[in-house]
Amino acid sequence: MKMSIWKIPYKYTSPLKRVLVLFVSALFFYSYGCNLSETSCSDCQGPTFYTFYAINPNGTLKWNYTTKNMSPSSPAIGHDGTIYFSSSLRSWGTEGSLLYAMSPTGSVVWEVPLSNLRGNSPSPVIGTDGTIYVTCNDSGTLCDFNPDGALQWTYVTNSFILSSPVVGSNGTIYFTDNGSLYALSPTGALQWSDSTESFSSTPAVGINDTIYIEAGNNMLYAFSSVGVLQFSSTIFNGTDYSAFASPPIIAPNGTIYIILSGNIANTLYALNPYGSFLWTHEFGAYIVFGSPPATGTDGTIYVDLYDAVPNKNILYAINSSGGLNWSSTAQFEGCSSVVSTDGTIYMVLDNKLYALNSNGTLKWQFSVVGTVNTSPVVAPDGTIYFSTWHS
Repeated sequence: MKMSIWKIPYKYTSPLKRVLVLFVSALFFYSYGCNLSETSCSDCQGPTFYTFYAINPNGTLKWNYTTKNMSPSSPAIGHDGTIYFSSSLRSWGTEGSLLYAMSPTGSVVWEVPLSNLRGNSPSPVIGTDGTIYVTCNDSGTLCDFNPDGALQWTYVTNSFILSSPVVGSNGTIYFTDNGSLYALSPTGALQWSDSTESFSSTPAVGINDTIYIEAGNNMLYAFSSVGVLQFSSTIFNGTDYSAFASPPIIAPNGTIYIILSGNIANTLYALNPYGSFLWTHEFGAYIVFGSPPATGTDGTIYVDLYDAVPNKNILYAINSSGGLNWSSTAQFEGCSSVVSTDGTIYMVLDNKLYALNSNGTLKWQFSVVGTVNTSPVVAPDGTIYFSTWHS
């Protein structure tokens, strides 16, 4: 089953329905895969093995590492090339959850226990000083680890955490639980929080450390680095209640990109850093599920959308003015695409990693055992990392 859930809007529902929608959203979130950095397995009965892959830029295997019943997140790459990923418990046995540090050659540097993190594994994030920030249990705790694996501090929120944190230029950590947006100092002290809306998606850091976040009601909010609301922009105010918005993606020039996907509204929005609309690009109706956009070094925006009517994925390349460069019909599953510094586009389908040229033509493909269940990540040296699950 194909599913990619960013955030289910509930602007037009009663408080009781909001709770029900949130519950259903959580079930989907924990059951279906590749939402930004989150992982899943579609059948966790019996032994399930997860293999973490490192692929060379030419499409050959560099190394792999297999764990049992421990679902890896998409990785984060440290300043020295160390690969960090969390691995959540995928069975109801006695095994716990772990945070791994692996060398670029594939050896385990260290592993530390996390407190029975079940379901999804939000990706770790690396701070400006090499610190690793990661969700460390199901009760809504953010943990701070030194690069040697030593725990520095923890911060407990009011609810569970479903998304990864982000780090500002001054080291401030921004993240959400199921309701609030938080800003912590590098030492773990609360600087500010905001519960204007039910914030639960991953925020994005823009120019001047402005924090952008979509709140599930198809509105974009912008906060200053000290927590002052700068603006709120309505992305869509029509009657397509099935529509949901992606987390914002910030281009190097500060342009904000958001996709609104639904039965009627299927549009890429470009806004300037102050919330004014620059342009929109419509993709047509019934493109109901897709992935967040990815941006190339030349400013091209790549959008992978799933069209349920012909039952196929379409990869679009949109230029920075909103025009269509090209589109390519492909059968890529709904994991986020990623673009390397040389312009290569990496995407996944079932048991394959695809590398595409910047014009959409196939560069190479790599087959794996099982099903890819995380979005690919490209290291500075060009190595591509992702994981699969298999029985």
